[in-house]
Amino acid sequence: MVPGKGWVVPVRWQALVASAALMLLMNFLQGAWSPASAFAAPATAPEAEKVVEPAPDDIMAKGQTSEPAPKSAAQSKKTTASPEKQKAPKLAPGQRVNLNTASQKELEKIPGIGRVKAQDIMKGRPYKKPEDVMKIKGIKKGTYQKIKEYITVK
Repeated sequence: MVPGKGWVVPVRWQALVASAALMLLMNFLQGAWSPASAFAAPATAPEAEKVVEPAPDDIMAKGQTSEPAPKSAAQSKKTTASPEKQKAPKLAPGQRVNLNTASQKELEKIPGIGRVKAQDIMKGRPYKKPEDVMKIKGIKKGTYQKIKEYITVK
């Protein structure tokens, strides 16, 4: 700061600040930006919604017509979820997963077991008996009772 002159801004910064202020003013005047819009939920563009439709071969194999049934807004939002958000298919009753050899994806198919617990199960290997899985944080007697029919140790 120079005594008696306030803040001295180099000329190159003056031009940058002036152009930024001009762009903000123009956007505000055109309605592209306003303080209220900063807090509003973003509007979804029609092209942002993608509807996943089955392949024509899948439709014919299932005996459906070539025209799929119209989907409600709630159904189309379910299909647009990212792959990480969609749940992995679960095991059918009677199917078992070997805790000592199963991959993370296979462990995630066990009802109640997500990504983190599957990783913890893999870190706790080897298991001598299925009950040993209760040593894992978050898997206690109640959880074990739910998953015992889906796990095995060989």
